Amino acid sequence: GGRYYDVKNSNQLPQIFIKEAATVRKSLIFEEPFNPVLRQTSPILRSFGDQYPVLGGYVATSPKDLADIPLVTENDDPLLAHWRYGLGKTIAFTSDAKERWATAWVDWEQYAQFWAQAVRWSLRTPFNDNYQIQIDSRAGKVIIDAVDDAGEFKNHLDFSSATISTPSLGSEKINVRQVGPGRYEADFDITEPGTYMFGAEVGADIITGGTSVSYSPEFQHSKSNDALLYRLSDITHGRALDAKGESPVFLHNLESQSEPRSLWPALLSALLVLFLADVFVRRVIIGWSEVSAGWAIASSWMAERLGRHRLAPAGATEQLLRMKQSMRSEERAAPMVREDFLASLREVKVEKSPLAEALPRAGGFAPRALKPARATATKTTPPMSRPRPRAMALRTSPAPHGGSASAACTAACSVGDGRMSFMAA
Repeated sequence: GGRYYDVKNSNQLPQIFIKEAATVRKSLIFEEPFNPVLRQTSPILRSFGDQYPVLGGYVATSPKDLADIPLVTENDDPLLAHWRYGLGKTIAFTSDAKERWATAWVDWEQYAQFWAQAVRWSLRTPFNDNYQIQIDSRAGKVIIDAVDDAGEFKNHLDFSSATISTPSLGSEKINVRQVGPGRYEADFDITEPGTYMFGAEVGADIITGGTSVSYSPEFQHSKSNDALLYRLSDITHGRALDAKGESPVFLHNLESQSEPRSLWPALLSALLVLFLADVFVRRVIIGWSEVSAGWAIASSWMAERLGRHRLAPAGATEQLLRMKQSMRSEERAAPMVREDFLASLREVKVEKSPLAEALPRAGGFAPRALKPARATATKTTPPMSRPRPRAMALRTSPAPHGGSASAACTAACSVGDGRMSFMAA
């Protein structure tokens, strides 16, 4: 097999090619004498110690991640490796078993024992006929039948070390109980598809077994259980539909069902309400005026509550906005009109009239002349901001020079609506 490189950048590709090219060009066969080095213990090397004969060469290899490497070369290359693959076992020896590289090994006293232990380790564990194991993958149950060499049942065995291995490489302890003469059972949960392995140690005996669950047990039923469906329809008083589709599935022809109900809870509630109303009428005296006042308060409260949630009509909002803008414009314009009107009133000049000519003759008193009103004050005061009418009175007294004629003059000026009027007496 090849090797996989997780390349993050394309610039790393030349370095990988150079490394692989150097590996390919290098010779994988080393024909130089070396002493095997013991790295870890193994059942294959039992009773051999750490001294081994010299070998004349080997084939350079790289170990897998989960492999066990009991022997290596002086260059730290694997010499003896083994591992488990599924339910089987494999062994790899990278040197020679004949006289080309293993001349000293062939003359070694423990040469035959070495290969015998290696082959025995790779073989399948011999089956113990005293234990029969059955594993039901549908029910999740382990059944063990135990007998001795004479065919007698083995009772009261200790299965405290019994475990079940799950497909996710987990291990769970299970309780094995005796249910009959020489028969033991244990239950376990099947939570996912995969291989489940059972193992237990009973004294010097090792018991193993396994089963495979490829999919959920509910998919094992490929056909419908017609007998169960007919039975369910009979129990529930239903009907079986025709397989050809001619049965009236949507026909509403079921019989109506009636169920009696007691009326005493409703009658008792009504009686309790009437009793409280009767006590209230007998004990409390209420006049029509109080009733009217209460009704008015309740009506106003309800109108207020409903008014808060009542929405304005579609055009009412626009009408209210126009009225609001109109009132604001009038408030801004009112002070300007009032000031212009007062200024024009101060500058009005009294024109000559019979009253103005009569005043000097009567007592030598003449009113002060006023300036004529400006023509620019043409704005009319709006109805809401017009000034209230004012009145002015002028009264003359006898002449200070002692004239014989004493005259009394009274002039009144009325101001209102932007107009002026005089009257004299």
